[in-house]
Amino acid sequence: MRTPQLAALPPSEGVWVEVDTAHQQLTLWRGEDLAWQCLVSTGAAGTGQQEGSGETPLGWHQIRAAIGDGQPVGCV
Repeated sequence: MRTPQLAALPPSEGVWVEVDTAHQQLTLWRGEDLAWQCLVSTGAAGTGQQEGSGETPLGWHQIRAAIGDGQPVGCV
């Protein structure tokens, strides 16, 4: 999977996830259409880029794996 260019973000096609740390909200988009929203809990240490700090990293990230994929809800 190729990293998207900044000019192509947010994508007008495909599925992507937006996390609003100020409002603790995750939004799932299908292109430009809102598909799903839920509340989330981001790092208690706030936001930042320090590895191992417990901070929620900012920026564009790709989801490359689904941990617990195919397992019952609440298993992981």
